[in-house]
Amino acid sequence: MVKKSNYQDLLKLIAIFTMFVDHIVFFFFPETMELRVIGRYAMPIFGFFVGYNFKNSINFSILLYGSILYLISVLFIWQYFIQANILISIFVGQVYLFYFQEHFKNLTKGCLHFVVLLAFFPFTNDFFDYGSIMIGIIVIGYMVKIQSINTNIASCTIIFISFFHTVVTFSSFFSNIDFFLFLLVLSAIWISIFHSNFETEISFNIKIITRHSMLIYFVHILIIQFGWWYYVIL
Repeated sequence: MVKKSNYQDLLKLIAIFTMFVDHIVFFFFPETMELRVIGRYAMPIFGFFVGYNFKNSINFSILLYGSILYLISVLFIWQYFIQANILISIFVGQVYLFYFQEHFKNLTKGCLHFVVLLAFFPFTNDFFDYGSIMIGIIVIGYMVKIQSINTNIASCTIIFISFFHTVVTFSSFFSNIDFFLFLLVLSAIWISIFHSNFETEISFNIKIITRHSMLIYFVHILIIQFGWWYYVIL
């Protein structure tokens, strides 16, 4: 019997939609910051579930997709995209989990890792998308799965990371309306993760979309980048 889609699938579908909005606006309407704010929902949700679904193995297909995307972006589009690739970030996060997973069974050690990852964000952000902040969110997702941290603390920590990253990256571009919308997005992230019963079945089947989210990311980024190069740059 095929399992139905669940609450986790629903959150991923919302994240995919907000990711589309963010990327389209970033490439074609960069001055429309209100719509870019919506995309702040996607990264924390994707990162959290990478950790939550970690099965003691590294998915090298993510590295393959990420490497191909990296090479195509840099060689054929623009060197600017050298770090704009979340697939590489997810792969690095999985490697980090694989080698340090025993540490995350202990709340104190897990928190220490989180603090170190947060501190290293300014030094890693130029090497892969979101830097070590993405790894920190992946770690939190894994700790929720193995129950070394509860979802209340996890959701609060994740919105803190999201707030920190967004303020550092976008604060100079934010209007009062942008900031208000961002607070709404943070609230949505908190509610999404705090619910915690991610296996609750939903009535409609969206697995064909959500279970291939990394492939969707790969394809849509390529389409958008080439579209941007053709319609905006050339």
